[in-house]
Amino acid sequence: MSELASVFTAMGRIIALCPSCEELFYLSEAHPYLAGKQPKSILDRLRSQVRKLDEIEEQLCEVEDEMRRRAAEKGRRATKASLKRIDPAFSGCGYDPQDVKVIFHPIGYVLFHGLCTEGVTKIVLLDEAATDSATERLHRSIDNVIERGNIDFKILRVHEDGHVTSE
Repeated sequence: MSELASVFTAMGRIIALCPSCEELFYLSEAHPYLAGKQPKSILDRLRSQVRKLDEIEEQLCEVEDEMRRRAAEKGRRATKASLKRIDPAFSGCGYDPQDVKVIFHPIGYVLFHGLCTEGVTKIVLLDEAATDSATERLHRSIDNVIERGNIDFKILRVHEDGHVTSE
């Protein structure tokens, strides 16, 4: 009897590679059968249930992702509607209020047209009508700079040590 026990013990230590699925298994887990339907063991049923649970979990993750995407889109639409009610000045002019950024001075707003959709296609400087000569001069000077094409775009990088570089 000890010889049979030693054979089974040895089989429990030998690792094999399945030729069809390339998964590692212990030789003692192998079920050598001839052709035909193989009987299912408790381990087979357990593994089948684990696979089913994995599939269900994957489906739930997909449903959750879709629900999150829909909720985010619904939130964006609600935000846009709220902004239109709060600020009809921008939305009334055909501007997406989410594309407008506040600066306050020297102008009130910068509109990055297309920022929240397909990408920025146009930049517009927005401000209220001048109420004094100083503001009117400032508006004119900004307009002259734009008309002359004295516009530049630079990226500044602030490194961890505080050093700033320009691209």
